[in-house]
Amino acid sequence: MSPQWLAGWFEARGHLIVSAREARCGRSGNMVRSDRFGLGVCGPAALVRALLANFGGRAYPGRTRDGHHWRAYGKEAAALLATVLPHVVTRRDELEAGWLFSQTLMRRRGARSVPGALVRRREELARKIDGLRQRRKGYARERALRRAEAG
Repeated sequence: MSPQWLAGWFEARGHLIVSAREARCGRSGNMVRSDRFGLGVCGPAALVRALLANFGGRAYPGRTRDGHHWRAYGKEAAALLATVLPHVVTRRDELEAGWLFSQTLMRRRGARSVPGALVRRREELARKIDGLRQRRKGYARERALRRAEAG
């Protein structure tokens, strides 16, 4: 399983999971940071087995023709992103912002409170990723409409 092959699968069928928000803690009712970073890929069972063997994560049976789903968070997701990032072409900006987001999470081990500057940086990166994702989806819709008109 080459990094180029993985990058191709991730560009075609992968998704970046980024969440920078506050959530209410169930027991105490206090507001706490709930920042999250992960990756997911949909594909055949052989791809999902290879991802599980090399990067960990979890596999889920698919309900569509795509087969199975694989997801990982934290270090496991960062390891896959570090592997595919040098070989990604079309989604480079989105994945580089995801890499920066993941690095802000990796630095703060066991901290009770997150500094305001770090919270703002995570929120800024999450907005950037969301904007890039929306732009990519809009481009795909435009391309599909042009094909339908031409064909």
